[in-house]
Amino acid sequence: MASGRPTPLIRLGGDGAWCVEEEGAALLDTVRGPVCVVAVAGLYRTGKSFFLNSLAGRVGSPGSAAGGFRVGATSESCTRGIDVFVVPSDESCAPACGATLVLLDTEGLASMEQDEGYDAQIFALALLLSSYFVINSMGVIDEAAIDRLYMISELGKHICVNSAADDDAPAAIDPAELAGFFPPLCWLLRDFTLTLASDGEPITEQAYMEKALEPRPQSARRAAERNQIRAAIRDYFPARHCRTLVRPASDEADLR
Repeated sequence: MASGRPTPLIRLGGDGAWCVEEEGAALLDTVRGPVCVVAVAGLYRTGKSFFLNSLAGRVGSPGSAAGGFRVGATSESCTRGIDVFVVPSDESCAPACGATLVLLDTEGLASMEQDEGYDAQIFALALLLSSYFVINSMGVIDEAAIDRLYMISELGKHICVNSAADDDAPAAIDPAELAGFFPPLCWLLRDFTLTLASDGEPITEQAYMEKALEPRPQSARRAAERNQIRAAIRDYFPARHCRTLVRPASDEADLR
């Protein structure tokens, strides 16, 4: 049976290697049958844990993990490594298909406590462990938002699809081959307040994202670098979606 609380699953050991925590492994060992694994990644302190708590029906327990993933109102990161929560199968939020819902909460990216290499490894691990991957970001899709997804264009550096590859002369990985190992992607835009429109006509969230992922003119600043990120998102995630969420509270005290 699920423990009903989040549990540490993956941590970075003192030797610099990632390891599976015994408590998290024991929790997953209790699951029988198919699973639906949803992982969320994104910048630190942007509400990833709150979003997962909403999926699990555990909103309302700030500062404590007893009712869900730990959330807080300070600038300090709440999550370390990757935590796991198995949603009891008898709850209303359980998948209709009968699979067990497993939620993975990842340590926030771009914190002042870690470096880009650490972030890239967390991102890649969560991606490969999930059956549905959510990128959590704030506000609109602009060039800054594209920049923050630079890790997607570098996934080939952190993921090996062939254990027999020559370490001295690593072969370039075909994006289509790597995409076969990746789950569907949802780009979740938090605190989104704009009306979606193009040329004065309403558009869908999906159309908004696809337009943002179109290549930019080469004359634009840093166009080559940013178009590489756009191409990686299109190539690695042929099944991709976009969703927007309004701010969960208007009062600052309530938000914290």
